[in-house]
Amino acid sequence: MWLMQQGREDQVIKVLSILRGSRYDIVGELAVLKEDVNRITKASGGFKDLVGTKAGRKAVVTCMGLMFFQQLCGIDAILFYTVNIFQAANSTIDPFLATIIIGLTEVVMTIFVVFVIDRFGRKPLLIISSVMMTICLVILGYYFKFKDEGNDVSTFGWVPLTSLAYFNIVFSIGYGSVPFTVISEIFPLETKGVASSISIVTNWILVFTVTKLFPIMEYEMGQAATFWTFSCFAATSVAFTYFVIPETKGKTLQEIQKKLERKKTSSIKYPVEPA
Repeated sequence: MWLMQQGREDQVIKVLSILRGSRYDIVGELAVLKEDVNRITKASGGFKDLVGTKAGRKAVVTCMGLMFFQQLCGIDAILFYTVNIFQAANSTIDPFLATIIIGLTEVVMTIFVVFVIDRFGRKPLLIISSVMMTICLVILGYYFKFKDEGNDVSTFGWVPLTSLAYFNIVFSIGYGSVPFTVISEIFPLETKGVASSISIVTNWILVFTVTKLFPIMEYEMGQAATFWTFSCFAATSVAFTYFVIPETKGKTLQEIQKKLERKKTSSIKYPVEPA
């Protein structure tokens, strides 16, 4: 790419011939490189370029949706108010110990997902994450409903910790880390900077909003309805992931962009001549 940007096409041809082999027809790959360089040269990298194409607009929708569902499942509100949640749950487990356990599960699973994201793909991890988060939040909501009805929950003191620990685990393997991977893969180089900035700003606005609203929701709606509300967003994210998110595993940027444009494309496999 850099050689093509410098106008050194003869050297590009030489390098491709070495990498692909003397029997490989490099004309198609050379045309793709020229097209990419022309697009980068014309683009200023601003918001206008970001939404100037159908693929760009769909990428923005994907990006915003991922940030939206990542926070609307209630993850940061739960993390910030873990001690309060356990105190309200009348759990037999120490609230501060529970907070440490939940925090450790997030650290461990964030490391684990690095090794599985390219094996299972982005969409399967996101869908599994959404389904399991929904189940955990529904169970937690029923626990609070059972408690609020005046029932003895002493024998179920393990439910809040188990639900929240599993919630944190499945969040970490999907919506905790995959969105940032997808965002880094669906935008061209010239618009990646502004797209990343918009993603981060959106994410922190949602973090602030959800964490500020959480105690209000608990007071006005009760804990059960609050967690069921989060579960509804988690369940909706399954459909969003299935129908909107493109699978980027093993795809080139050109293939991802054409998929966003809804154009059929065959995978371009670049052979490398064995030494």
